[in-house]
Amino acid sequence: MLGDLWRWINPWDGAVQLVFKGNYLKQLPVQLGVLPAIIMYFMAAVYTLTDLAPDDPDRLAIVAAGYWLFTFMMCGVFGKNWLHRGEGFTVFFRPSGPTLSETLSSLRMVFVENGRNALEATPTALQTDKDLLHRYIGV
Repeated sequence: MLGDLWRWINPWDGAVQLVFKGNYLKQLPVQLGVLPAIIMYFMAAVYTLTDLAPDDPDRLAIVAAGYWLFTFMMCGVFGKNWLHRGEGFTVFFRPSGPTLSETLSSLRMVFVENGRNALEATPTALQTDKDLLHRYIGV
């Protein structure tokens, strides 16, 4: 992974900031948690599984535009808090993207540790060439 990609391609974040400028009408009830996001994500999954032609360009454009408009209006009502607790894809993709520094650090650790282990390893009795030849070829 290259980090939190959704943060850069999120289609609502910039538009919500430009239009609403941090203003909202109501507070999203804390008791709901991320339940609205689960429902939204579930509805998108139900659409893709039950529609006869979910990849039909005309129908998909109408559904995607409706989803975008609904999410945008909910951001007008609840502010950016809706994106973090009510929009299914933002909530779903948020935990899946480690930061770039975390990714590079873990890759470095994997390569360095595996290389160090390979250099320090001593062959066991079954790993010698003679034993492998004898085991598989019978020499």
